[in-house]
Amino acid sequence: MTSRHLTAITLLLLFAYGTHAAWEDTGVPATPQPAPRYTTTPRTTAPRRAVTPQQQPRQAPYHQPAPQRQPATYRQPAPQRPAPPPQQQQQQQQQLGTTRGFVPPDLYSPFLDARTEPRRWAYLTYVPGAETDRTPDGEEVSLLEFDTRINLAQWRNVLLGDMDVNIRLKSLIFIDDANLTVMPTGLLELPLQVDWTWRYLNGLSFQIGARPGFYADAEALGDGLAVPFHTAFYYAVNPHFSWLLGAEVRLDWNMPVMPLVGLGWEPSEFFRLILALPTTTAVLQLGPVGIFGTAGWRTTTYGMSGEDGDPEQLTVEDIKLGGGVQIAFGENFNMRLEGGLLVNRSLIAETGDVEDTLDLDEAPYFSVAFGGSF
Repeated sequence: MTSRHLTAITLLLLFAYGTHAAWEDTGVPATPQPAPRYTTTPRTTAPRRAVTPQQQPRQAPYHQPAPQRQPATYRQPAPQRPAPPPQQQQQQQQQLGTTRGFVPPDLYSPFLDARTEPRRWAYLTYVPGAETDRTPDGEEVSLLEFDTRINLAQWRNVLLGDMDVNIRLKSLIFIDDANLTVMPTGLLELPLQVDWTWRYLNGLSFQIGARPGFYADAEALGDGLAVPFHTAFYYAVNPHFSWLLGAEVRLDWNMPVMPLVGLGWEPSEFFRLILALPTTTAVLQLGPVGIFGTAGWRTTTYGMSGEDGDPEQLTVEDIKLGGGVQIAFGENFNMRLEGGLLVNRSLIAETGDVEDTLDLDEAPYFSVAFGGSF
């Protein structure tokens, strides 16, 4: 009983003590503050201002000063010329010529850039009989001439120049020799022709060339080794007009120096005139058909054996006047028909210092040629 009362008294005392502690004065309570409000605003990037010479960029401390930037300068683009119509472009390309590659229009030359002959061709000429000043009536001299050209190489930018290499073969066969004992059966030319051309922006072009080979009687090739070479200057006054000045040197020939001089005029793609020495040509081009006229001075010295009454050298000389038509059947094949007259014909035989000239009468000639890129 007593323990129960003691337990109740103890709990009562503890409750009273706790109540007193709960009501103890601790001062005026703090005024509650409202919770802070946060608002978000979208971030915007201010545009950067260009730095001008008066406004320098802010330098960071403890760093080297930044280099000053110069204000940028802008150049106006050069005005572009409108492209010519396709028809005009095609005409310009034809005028420039395709055999020499790309040639600036201001440097086009009728001598160097006009397509004068195919890369490969064969030419056959027949000359009917003609009397001489040494034989009785009825004795004549008739000829068959075969000429061919094969282009071996066309090299561009060889030591800043362009080089063409061709092999040529020409043969003169005497069908009738007028019973002259000194007349050869056939004369042969077999040279390797090399032309090296340099072109400059002032319109001047310089060319050197040589055609070393055999020029001899077909029965004595070893006696006719020769190296003709030439030097020529071309000047393009404008794309339609050009000059030529030079010379070909042929040592030990009957005519040791052949002048090379003339002018080339091509007012349009339909007409071209090469008025020059030793060969003059005029061409009227009408689509695939070309009508031409030609006049050429030809002189070549051939080596002979000098034995059994033969001379040491024989020079064949004439002037060729003719014309004809050339028809292009495509890019790779064309045919040429030509006819005319051979005048001032002579055969000059030389033995040592002795020279004997045999004159031949004028005679017509008839030619056919086939050529192309075959």
